[in-house]
Amino acid sequence: MTDGAAYPHDRARIEEVYFWAQLAKYRSPRPEEAAGAADRRACAGALGASELLAWACGEASEGPLSGRRVFGRPALREVSLDACRGMTGIDLARDAGDSFRAGRLESLMETFLWLAGWNALPPVDRHGHAGFEDCPERDAPCGCDAAGRCLRGECPACCRVVCVHGFGEELPAAAIEG
Repeated sequence: MTDGAAYPHDRARIEEVYFWAQLAKYRSPRPEEAAGAADRRACAGALGASELLAWACGEASEGPLSGRRVFGRPALREVSLDACRGMTGIDLARDAGDSFRAGRLESLMETFLWLAGWNALPPVDRHGHAGFEDCPERDAPCGCDAAGRCLRGECPACCRVVCVHGFGEELPAAAIEG
């Protein structure tokens, strides 16, 4: 499993992706029961990634599935225990017809795969899109980090959808949709 393994990403990178997951939660708030499947899937994906990354960053005091409490940041092995619970939980959620819970657990497991270095792509991108969502500018170079703000139309990566640097700003609805 991951006994003794270290995170392949440095602390700053994990925190950066956690901020992206927070943007994903902002973009995809918990939908009503009657919401469409795409909205429910996006919300579940944002929630699963955010929960596991919060724990990996030390922002949450216990694992989202295991409830395991650690001092500071959990070791990768401890995070893997939540991913193991997720594997069992997905089957139970699917058997119960609970696609939201299954999606949350799938996202949590995908986040673990990235944290462990077994998946090269982060579970969310800088625009707050989950990996399964279409984001045409996902791979475009972004100059917003250097500017410390979202450059929007001046940045090839943020010409249609603002990045994490635009998080919380008053934006026209079209700027946060995508």
